[in-house]
Amino acid sequence: MRRAFAAASIELFTLRSLLSADDELILGQLLARRYEAGASLLVLGAEVGRSTQYVAKVLRRSGVVIRPAFRPPGSGQRVDLVELRRLYEAGASVSGLAARIGFCREATRKFLKASGAQLRG
Repeated sequence: MRRAFAAASIELFTLRSLLSADDELILGQLLARRYEAGASLLVLGAEVGRSTQYVAKVLRRSGVVIRPAFRPPGSGQRVDLVELRRLYEAGASVSGLAARIGFCREATRKFLKASGAQLRG
């Protein structure tokens, strides 16, 4: 795949090499076969040395419908903000609450702010 990306690139403007719109379309068509066969954006991005966002953009330009991102089981669960705030105000740490509800610390902080909790320093 790296060879296909290099072959499609005509001029090097940056370290990562920018492709013309036509070359991006060709790259998208090359990647589309693998993506439709089940390869993830992450895998394709690693193969061509680009971000998943770039790969998704190139695929979309080639007419590919991007699959929804994988979410671990349980990540679609609702968070009880009242209970979360109660536990936090009772002394639970953000890290402890994050582990309990299955979200990262930053998301847990956002939930706490949404609940009206005054965050500790």
